[in-house]
Amino acid sequence: MVRGLLVAALMIFTVIGSLVRVSALDDRSEQASERTFGLSPGGQLSIENYKGKIEVEAWDQNQARVVATKHIEGGTEAFRRRWLEAVQVRFDNAPDRLRVKVEYPDTQGWVDSSQDGVGSNGVDLIIQAPRAINLDIDGYKPDMKVRGTHGQLKIKSYKSDINIESVRGSVSIDSYKNNIRLHNIDAQGTLFIKTYKGEVEANLSGIGEGASIDTYRGQVTLTLPDQYGMTVEFAGSRQSKFESQLPFMSNGPISSARFQGTINGGGPRLRFETYRGTLALRRSSGA
Repeated sequence: MVRGLLVAALMIFTVIGSLVRVSALDDRSEQASERTFGLSPGGQLSIENYKGKIEVEAWDQNQARVVATKHIEGGTEAFRRRWLEAVQVRFDNAPDRLRVKVEYPDTQGWVDSSQDGVGSNGVDLIIQAPRAINLDIDGYKPDMKVRGTHGQLKIKSYKSDINIESVRGSVSIDSYKNNIRLHNIDAQGTLFIKTYKGEVEANLSGIGEGASIDTYRGQVTLTLPDQYGMTVEFAGSRQSKFESQLPFMSNGPISSARFQGTINGGGPRLRFETYRGTLALRRSSGA
């Protein structure tokens, strides 16, 4: 009898191209769907998701594949099924653009929405897109990952950890209370980062046409090639700090409030403004 219950709890149903997984063992229900759209290189990909996950991986095809997995834990099975049906993943597409937007239900009027035991829920978006693509991502709490794209990258987030790897192009990030990791970034155009109480670690080949970093508390660590030249403008408060492994030449006295200087003779401008934050410049060779 127990074995029969376990088998029933793990049954998988196929519903109009989507997979619905119901598990009574861990009080978790899922619904996964997949869509593919033609998308020309150099096009625009816009993504909006309130919570869950957003992952974008570049591939060498002129199309975008979107795998969306809705998931919810806790509550009754009936409540979970109703929630899965209510969540909608919307698409708006043309040959040169694709918009993916997740719409969540307002459960306030649901009879059993306030029951104890309703746990985490969200939608995981796993997207493969042309390598040459312009990305615009807007998320409230989903973890974000972007890998391998070439083009403009714009991210707006709230309490979302951000990981960006092997990206080439301009980068703009506006975030709140999260950690930002950039690895192997060829910043072409401009680099903009604004964060509130977040940590930033960026491994860069350069800062493109210039960089602007604005932070409230937290540490920003930029790792750059030994011989890279740039001009630094630092504006902070009394408890702000500046550290550099690269050869920094100041145009005047260095204080925690405001100063300017150059690295390796100068170059693109790095403007750093902070309140009680730290800017640390590191050598990419690790020397």
